[in-house]
Amino acid sequence: MMNNEEIERKMNFIVEQHAQFASDIQQLQESQARTEQIVARTSENVAQTAGAVTQVVQTMGQMVDVVTHLANVTHAGFSEMHAGFTEVNAKINALVDAQIRTEENLNRTEERFARTEERVAKTEEDLGRTEEKFARLEANLARTEQNVARTDGNLNKLISTVDRYLSGRNGA
Repeated sequence: MMNNEEIERKMNFIVEQHAQFASDIQQLQESQARTEQIVARTSENVAQTAGAVTQVVQTMGQMVDVVTHLANVTHAGFSEMHAGFTEVNAKINALVDAQIRTEENLNRTEERFARTEERVAKTEEDLGRTEEKFARLEANLARTEQNVARTDGNLNKLISTVDRYLSGRNGA
């Protein structure tokens, strides 16, 4: 039979364990909230990246249209060369200006594409870290569930012991 001091020590131990488990659960909930924020930011980065890619595609389409148009204009100019070199020179100048703008657009597009690639890489890194945190969170949750089950078993044992002790005292 256990004396009152032993029972009280065991009850204090169980209460302390229960408080620790409650604290662990709170930490897990906070960690999960941070993970959800990271996932939201990652989603925003993906959306921004998609927007940047869409802009790149549109710019490339516009550049193709400009280059095609300029090629057509140049060809028409050479076909009508008999109209005078003045008209041809003006069209060549327009072509040169358009080419300069095209190169500038291409440079800007390449810069945007590089930034997009950086964002994608960062997003992938963020996603990897999020997956790692989620895996740790799941492992912590599994350990917490095991600890809660153990505590429940210990509580049931203590209750049984206290019941027997009290039954023994009432019967004595």
